[in-house]
Amino acid sequence: MTLGDLETRFTNVSAERTHHRDQQLGTVACREALAAAGMGNYGVGAVLVDPNGYVVEQGRNSVFFPHFRSDLHAEMVVMNAFEERYPAIDTGLHARVFVGTLPHVPRTTLSCRCSNREISGP
Repeated sequence: MTLGDLETRFTNVSAERTHHRDQQLGTVACREALAAAGMGNYGVGAVLVDPNGYVVEQGRNSVFFPHFRSDLHAEMVVMNAFEERYPAIDTGLHARVFVGTLPHVPRTTLSCRCSNREISGP
């Protein structure tokens, strides 16, 4: 299965409604994962969500493109963007990070796993 195959299958899967309350956020993370893989990076995307469920930042793995940076995992890309946008917020952050990962291509089935992590400040 190619990356194009995964993108086509994901389009069909992401349109299906489920009973999962975080489906939309997981879908955003998986779209970021597809974009990362399309750029030659690991297929991982992340979404930072505030306590009200609003997307504050979203991003993707950027370890290999545009140039090698071993620290640019999707979660760190999202947190770095948040910290740059809101430099005055240094404590008390309470948010969730959704992470979507793609299987290594080639693979016979499409699966995008999403984890939901709580982040709390000191």
